[in-house]
Amino acid sequence: MNTPSITDEQRQIEAIAKIYDACVTVNLFDINKKHIGHGSGIVYQVTNGNTYVVTNEHVAKISPYVQIAFVNGDKFDGELLASDVFNDLAIIRINDFEAKDIATFGKTETLKLGQTVIAIGSPFYGAYLANTVTLGIVSGHRIFPFEIGTQTGTQEWEAFLQIDASIGKGNSGGALINLEGEVVGINTWGISQQGFHFMNFAIPSYIFSPVIHQLQEFGKVTSPPPGILFTSLGEKGENFRSQFNIPKMVQHGVVVHDIAKESFGEVLDIQKDDVIIHVGNVEISDFITFRKELFNYHSGDEIKLTVIRAGQELLLAGIVH
Repeated sequence: MNTPSITDEQRQIEAIAKIYDACVTVNLFDINKKHIGHGSGIVYQVTNGNTYVVTNEHVAKISPYVQIAFVNGDKFDGELLASDVFNDLAIIRINDFEAKDIATFGKTETLKLGQTVIAIGSPFYGAYLANTVTLGIVSGHRIFPFEIGTQTGTQEWEAFLQIDASIGKGNSGGALINLEGEVVGINTWGISQQGFHFMNFAIPSYIFSPVIHQLQEFGKVTSPPPGILFTSLGEKGENFRSQFNIPKMVQHGVVVHDIAKESFGEVLDIQKDDVIIHVGNVEISDFITFRKELFNYHSGDEIKLTVIRAGQELLLAGIVH
């Protein structure tokens, strides 16, 4: 007798049920305790009698008072512990309360194009649409430029997971999960203008997981931003390899396209069209591997890169700011 197979619909239902009660609404209030907006959040840890919630920095920064609302109607005051504008993440603690449901983190880097993902958050009207669930697929792994610091105009780049699951204002900070019910992304922004539909983006787990740890442990992110714009060598054709004399035995790495001012990339004298093949002793297979490896370095550490430049292998070294 054959055992009935689990349908995709059943997997979706089970995945949502696994994490649903760990998804919360982050209510925002001004100094007069007037409600001024909301976002979404995820309960990721309960320890020492307290509950910890992660959301976006751009959600938490607009309010001196935050309140965490659970789907069952319970509401608790939250305390902003730490945040990071570059990675757009913030940690909120609920003191003297232990949530029963805690999210589990998965691995964004294992997601394939077309793989099913599910977004959970509280768009637009907050409590009226709390924990709205939408379905989509992985549309791509992307790197986007932006400025950090309006005074300096310093350019930086960060990696995102592109999805087509519908999200709107208020979904920021909410969970993006796989069919195992694991958080693989934290929804953060979307493109909503004429001609663009269902182009939404989430912070991947290989970024948010170490950032959350550092924010909770040190009160800030101690690892360097990427400092360079790069793509995987595997995305380049033979013309590039021939033009820059890339040896045939070099099959993996990341190709540098630009370097941010005052970044560790500039300190190490990384140059345009360098191919980074090792960070320390770790072989770099693609841009995800490179981004993950940077979180193992902190301010004051020496970092060494092996690069291919004009066909020659070079060792670059410097101190992380």
